[in-house]
Amino acid sequence: GALPAWALSAAAAVAEQRNDPHGAAAYLERLVAARPDSVDARLRLINALLQTDRADAAAPVLRSLRGRPEGAPRER
Repeated sequence: GALPAWALSAAAAVAEQRNDPHGAAAYLERLVAARPDSVDARLRLINALLQTDRADAAAPVLRSLRGRPEGAPRER
């Protein structure tokens, strides 16, 4: 089954600590899907994508944060 958000975040953190941005990005993409309101998850995903030369994938994630103060609820 699907991993809970806390487990995805922890797995991404382990990948980040192991300097594995590809692995981190995979977990963070799933985390952002599970927790679309998480600014932290989006920032971590942007960082991982940039580290893997995937600026094209990072750009829409960055745009999704524009104009939203940290911790602000997602517009509906």
